[in-house]
Parts: sequence; structure tokens; C-alpha cells
Amino acid sequence: MRLIRELLARYESLTRPDESVRRCAVQVLERICKLTVSENAVALKRNVLHLKVSPPMRSTIFMHKPKLLAALREHCGVHIEDVR
Repeated sequence: MRLIRELLARYESLTRPDESVRRCAVQVLERICKLTVSENAVALKRNVLHLKVSPPMRSTIFMHKPKLLAALREHCGVHIEDVR
């Protein structure tokens, strides 16, 4: 009989679906906007990327919004409709 540990071993390396999108979004933000944002400041809800950042950072992000959305769709593999 298999131990529960053996049965659950394959699930240890799985990540939450939104976690990979958050990592990808942080990398795209650093590459396009030249901003460093923590993964905790990024949330994906109903295909909208929500950012908890300061107002100057938010202004920079909105200036690059078209490029940012295109890069997010291309690199993250998820259809992101908007950034807020």
C-alpha cells in the first residue's frame, strides 16, 4: 500500500495558476517600465491586473499601458484585458 506522502509527492511542485501570472507580470513591468514591483503588489481578478503601487509608479505604468498589455498577453499566456 502506498503512503500518502508518495501519492501527494507529485502535487508538491505545483503552483497556483495566478502565481505564475504574477511572476510574469513583475518581469514584464521591470522590462518595459523599468520599475521594481513585488509579487504581493500584483493581483489578477477576472482578467484584470490590479497593482498596489504608489501614484508616481502608477502614472509610469499607465504611460506604457498599450505596450504593457501587449507584452503581458504575449509572455504570460493569459488574456489580460486591463491594468488598474
